[in-house]
Amino acid sequence: MFVGRQPILTSDQKLFSYELLFRHNATATGAQVVDEVAATSRLLVNTFNHLGVEQVLGDKRAFINVSAGLLESDIIESLPPHKVVLEILETVEPTAAIVERCRALQLLGYQFALDDFVYRPEFGPLLKLASYVKLDIRALGLEQTAKQVVALRGRGLRLVAEKVETYAE
Repeated sequence: MFVGRQPILTSDQKLFSYELLFRHNATATGAQVVDEVAATSRLLVNTFNHLGVEQVLGDKRAFINVSAGLLESDIIESLPPHKVVLEILETVEPTAAIVERCRALQLLGYQFALDDFVYRPEFGPLLKLASYVKLDIRALGLEQTAKQVVALRGRGLRLVAEKVETYAE
């Protein structure tokens, strides 16, 4: 049983949450995923059943990557909504069915993050449902990240910068 646990820190360096990541062995630094639904399902089983949610997370929430297939599956509803943030991957298209599924899950208490987000108008319906937006500052660069922050301002979202490597960033 292997789970990657990456801390998510506040701007003043306090632990806010963890992103949980599928890992195939103890030394893996990245995922080797053939089937996203199977990999995430295994991550969830390992975390919530075998290792124990309190052991892995303590009093924090887990950000968990979800594909369109996983969003549409029933396994999501087996997760405790107060312990997870469903991190919608950038490959998920904001179709009417996906937006409706997210609305239904939100009514059950689930929160959403939009992963590796770059603002596009078609993501408006998902933005209205999201609590968090994650911006990859390595992919965007600092100037484009700043533009994304301006575009997202005033929407009631919490912004999360990922791939932050230095204190200056």
